[in-house]
Amino acid sequence: SNFSDNIVGDVELHGSTNNIFLNVSYSSEAVVVGSSLVRRWYYRAYVNDTNGNPVSGANVHIYAVSAINVLVENLTTNASGWTGIGSLIDYVNENGEKTYYSNYSIVAFNNTATDTNSRNVTLEHNILDDVFTIIVDTSPPEITSHSVSSSWNSATIQWVMDEPGNASVEYGLTPSLGSDGGSLLFASNPSITITSLSSNTTYYYNITSCDVIGNCITQGPYSFKTTLPPPSGGGGGGLLTTVYNLGRAELELGAIKFLRAGNIVNLNLNIGKHKLEILSVTETTATIKISSEPIISTLSINETKTFDLNDDGTDDLEISLLSISEGVAKFEIKEINIPKKEVEEEKEEKGEEKISEYRAEQLKKAVSEGCTPEVVCGEWSECEVEYSFEDLIAGIENIRGEQRRFCEDKNKCISSYYETRECSVKIDVYAIRKRWCGEDYIFVYDKSTNELLARINNRKAEKIPSVDIRFLNNWTGYCEYCFNGIRDGDEEGIDCGGSCRKCESRVYPVSLFDRLMWAAGF
Repeated sequence: SNFSDNIVGDVELHGSTNNIFLNVSYSSEAVVVGSSLVRRWYYRAYVNDTNGNPVSGANVHIYAVSAINVLVENLTTNASGWTGIGSLIDYVNENGEKTYYSNYSIVAFNNTATDTNSRNVTLEHNILDDVFTIIVDTSPPEITSHSVSSSWNSATIQWVMDEPGNASVEYGLTPSLGSDGGSLLFASNPSITITSLSSNTTYYYNITSCDVIGNCITQGPYSFKTTLPPPSGGGGGGLLTTVYNLGRAELELGAIKFLRAGNIVNLNLNIGKHKLEILSVTETTATIKISSEPIISTLSINETKTFDLNDDGTDDLEISLLSISEGVAKFEIKEINIPKKEVEEEKEEKGEEKISEYRAEQLKKAVSEGCTPEVVCGEWSECEVEYSFEDLIAGIENIRGEQRRFCEDKNKCISSYYETRECSVKIDVYAIRKRWCGEDYIFVYDKSTNELLARINNRKAEKIPSVDIRFLNNWTGYCEYCFNGIRDGDEEGIDCGGSCRKCESRVYPVSLFDRLMWAAGF
């Protein structure tokens, strides 16, 4: 509308009247004290991409610069790229004083790009075709660096990108690859761990990442080589036994253990407690012994045997030899034919500790039944490691172990379970075999200071091994027989020579006082 009036003004406001004039044209106005007038104009925007295609779901935010960038309008584009029609304030006339809102800063954006305009409705009035063009993201993430660290049966591959993306690894024994491992989490520095690898073996791999738009990059193939497994022992004195314990929950699902000759596994079965000993490991076979009443059996690689441990006519234990590498045999140990009542009681007492295959079956079943699990896991436990003095003598710096954490489903779609992962502990001591006081000992030293911490004597009495460990504090280093007043041990004279002090270095003590003073170093 247009108003023309030559008396006072096209628009006159009196008293406390408030008026909004939208899309109205006139030449002049008069607003008395106590009244206000708001003048507005229509606004609409169109958003497309650099290929000329309309962008649906883009946001158009309009800020009043004169009002210190206050957001005054928020519009969204439809499937045709257009927003709905909004309105912008030209000015507000309060009591005859005008406050102008132009210029407006307008920003159109989606998840990947933005475009901006500046408009002045005082000069332009209705703006119904404000056009924005946003850049189409066609560039994949840039991988700026990557690294790999491997152990004897796993490898962790990490890389860094210039934008968040998901991550996947394809790997295999040849450059043609063939196996996949990945993570759907978006991150700028993804990390993938591959497990169940063979030791002392070269693997090839490539890495792939995609950004949120779906632009992907693949690099490779690269390669890495797994290390040798932990030493299987050897060197004089024989192996010090390592003992493992397996509970009913683990055995019901099948426990995987890497064992070597001399290892013992205590089996807490539903039918009672039994013991599994690894007698020997060759390149292709492993010989085991199951007690209480001994059962000795040799398994070849990929062979499975079952055993009746309580002579009730039903096999109770299943043992599979999965592989052998550098003297370390990989076993699966599983309790079978468990009475149903005992299984249910065990679940009520301890919950269910599941291996990944069993958990995958539960997840698949829950989803098929319309239940979506929401699994929450607790903190990882401390790294539990087992090692022998032979490991210390071999100079091993890091000992492999295992961490556990408890996970439960908030939606109760699946049962609670324990997760495990490999870990390692840095060893800060080392050991050396020495002969001392006429017997074989293992001396244990602090790596950082080379200070002697302990000496260990392996003794056998009636074929039952025992270990004598003495921790040292201000130790003089001399044998007990150096103070008994007779010539014995490896002495060259009475209480001197050999492991004792040199014979020419002192007069032989005869009294208890002299012996005590000598022991104290006087």
